[in-house]
Amino acid sequence: MQAPNLVYRKFQAARDAAQGFKGQWQQFSKRFIDCLEQTQKAGQVKADFLQQCKADIAALHSSLEEALQALNARLDSPLLTLATTGTTSSGKSTLVNFLCGAELVPVAVSEMSAGTVTLEDGDVPSLTIEATPGALWECGTWENISAATIYDKLEEAMVQYLDTKDTNPSLAPPKANITYPIQFLRQHRHQLGLPFGTRVQLLDLPGFAYVGDERNAQIIREQCRQALCLVTYNSAETDAKKTEQLLEEVVIQVKNLGGSPARMLFVLNRIDVFQEDRDPQKSEQRFVSKTVGQIKAKLKEKLPEHEEAIETLKVLKLSARAALYSQLIQQSVGEERAKICERAEEQHKALIGEDLLEELPRNPAKWTDHDCQRVAESLWANSYGQELFKELVEQIQQHFAELVIPQIVVDFNKGAANKVLEWCTQEVDAICNSIEEKYRQECERLEETGVQLSEKLQQAGKNLKVPFEEMKELITSHSPITNHSIVLLESIMFEFIGNKEQTECEPEVDDNDDDEWSDKIRQWRDKIQQWHSQVDDEWRDKIKLDDEILPLIYTWRREVFISIEQLLEQVYLSIQGGKVDFSADVNLKQLPPPDQKYVQELEETLREFIEFIKAIGYNCADVAKQGMTIRQETQGDFKIIYFQSIIKNIQKRLSEVIEVLVKSVLAREQGPIYDVVSLLFRNHLEYLQESAQRIAPELGIQFPMSTLSQVQKELNWDISLEKAFSPEAKEATWTAIETRKTRPWWLLRLIEIETKVTVQKSGLELEVPSMEKLCEDWIAACKERVEEYLVPAYLDWFIEQTDLLTEQANEYQQAVLERYRSKLSECRQALSIDYETRKQFWEPMRTSVAELEQERPSWDKIKQSENAGVTSIDLNAETSSV
Repeated sequence: MQAPNLVYRKFQAARDAAQGFKGQWQQFSKRFIDCLEQTQKAGQVKADFLQQCKADIAALHSSLEEALQALNARLDSPLLTLATTGTTSSGKSTLVNFLCGAELVPVAVSEMSAGTVTLEDGDVPSLTIEATPGALWECGTWENISAATIYDKLEEAMVQYLDTKDTNPSLAPPKANITYPIQFLRQHRHQLGLPFGTRVQLLDLPGFAYVGDERNAQIIREQCRQALCLVTYNSAETDAKKTEQLLEEVVIQVKNLGGSPARMLFVLNRIDVFQEDRDPQKSEQRFVSKTVGQIKAKLKEKLPEHEEAIETLKVLKLSARAALYSQLIQQSVGEERAKICERAEEQHKALIGEDLLEELPRNPAKWTDHDCQRVAESLWANSYGQELFKELVEQIQQHFAELVIPQIVVDFNKGAANKVLEWCTQEVDAICNSIEEKYRQECERLEETGVQLSEKLQQAGKNLKVPFEEMKELITSHSPITNHSIVLLESIMFEFIGNKEQTECEPEVDDNDDDEWSDKIRQWRDKIQQWHSQVDDEWRDKIKLDDEILPLIYTWRREVFISIEQLLEQVYLSIQGGKVDFSADVNLKQLPPPDQKYVQELEETLREFIEFIKAIGYNCADVAKQGMTIRQETQGDFKIIYFQSIIKNIQKRLSEVIEVLVKSVLAREQGPIYDVVSLLFRNHLEYLQESAQRIAPELGIQFPMSTLSQVQKELNWDISLEKAFSPEAKEATWTAIETRKTRPWWLLRLIEIETKVTVQKSGLELEVPSMEKLCEDWIAACKERVEEYLVPAYLDWFIEQTDLLTEQANEYQQAVLERYRSKLSECRQALSIDYETRKQFWEPMRTSVAELEQERPSWDKIKQSENAGVTSIDLNAETSSV
């Protein structure tokens, strides 16, 4: 008999783990009551205490049973999400249609995606277009409709949105939900081995600029973190500059999706573009090798924390449209099939094959069933559709359980298992310590324990935030702060947080740093070094983060600076070339529609500036590289005033664009920041929990890690930019050469001749630096504002998060302490056990508590379980019903 499917086995292992904990608890509770009844027979327990314990156990039984039912329900009906996103014109929507086996999502030569489309597997086709604010398209629900109707209604909504969004930036994009039998799932359900009730949904993402407000974007990000993701790449793009843009788009899409690239499939779509080459196979191989290398290199550069996963990245070739045609030909008949065959023959002759086409009638309407089948098989074989399906099955088998089960297990423990363990631990220890002598000692020790726990927690919290507090104090005491100084401070701080080997070398300082600032940096380093030498070694080792993960706390600055530099580069190139063109700036494309208006206003202002340059007789390329001199002679000449007005307007528009651009980039970078802070907090909590268990094992403290380690307050990025260039004219005198026309007397004034004369002129003069210099100044000013406002705000946010964590952890452990103190008091009043009873009945119960603790479910135990799952008979019963 075959071994049970891996996915099914992991789900069954989770059930078994929870059921095993319940069984162990039942044994423990039975033994506990037996011991209590034996103690009562000895006349050492009051009857009402026994009844209270029975009531507590019954309540815990009920709570555990409820949590077990919830766990089984979620394991029986988990949600598998496949999220699709991609670069410009990469055929993402065609890929979605291919997975569904039907033309549902609109495709077009121009970008058609707008709004989020969610497709869920179901027997009865239906479409719901939600009534989003200001919707101009038809909204509602339509059931039992054809794929063509779904396509038409979606297309109508998307076209109306795309045609209107520029004039109405606040218009929310359409949001659609489709129910349809997803062909990929139905063909491979048996191989996937999914639980019978598994729900499957495809999340078709248009890009985070078109998902509506930030709340909606955050919901989608959370969904994507629990999803297997397919990222499509446009293989048909060969222009070097546009290819670089596509690589940048890939990074942006991966960051938006969040999580590790290990659960992402990269799809080189439209790969059949090389079929027209002289040697298609060689061209294809060369392209794939080059592109895979470029994608990996770009991802490693931007996501160094995932270098290992990137190295084993799954990159597949695909012609999604050809694969879709293959499916549609086999599903359709008559005139509909003839139309599909005609499209396939027109668009994918090379994939069908010349030899096969020569054997067929020239008119696809005359193809027989056998002819159509041969064409479908040829398209399927050459489109790489089967390879993608095969890899997707393997990805689901590898990652689905890990995406779903851990949180289910955490919720089970939080809902019942942790409460059960705390009650058992505290009850047994309270009974053991209820003897008169033990009771007095325990009460005294509890006071000390409370102080110890609180001090340990406060000290650890202080350790966590000291470097950030010291850095905040330092940078706010000195202005202006240079980027070099910030980088230096960060490298020193993270040298200690990363727990690297310490060096005695002097920190390098910049030539622009004054002596006072350099001395402050050295003093600050000494403070951090002193802090590092005083902290608990165990804590320092516990919170240590890998070199790849640690920089995520501060690399957002690099991404912000890069985005500003790229924008100003486009400004410079536009003026140099005399034509405004921002198409190469990938970050601007990611701005949501309401913010695109700022880009359009900046473009219009730059066009006005270019026209002005040309009007006063300058060459745009010269102005960009060398600058220009504007002179104004008379009161009626307004060139300088006009220029000042334009440059002021450019700065205003530029500031507006940079503000929304910075916020957009930071919104994308928040995910990695939250992830690393949560990991740091989780490590910190694990240290606190281990410390608490050593200080007071009788309390059974189990911090709710998944809750406490999460970011409690959103980062609020707010930046405003000041003008970087205020041109002022001055009085000046200059020499000019003028051409004058005269009629000399000696020519009898009959002939007019031109002569050049040198004259002195005076008036207002304005020296305008080169646009290269201006852009450099603007970049420097923007960076200074980022350092001045965003870095302190970020440090404040981290310190606040640390304080909240410490406060909540302290509240939790004090509540546990109070519950134990209350139990101890109850046991003292209700029990009068002697030393022999304690030794015979209650001391062994501590071993039972430890055994129960060992049975608490965890994802690590489930993964390591070699005999996880059910017998092959059980599996066959399950799959046969599927």
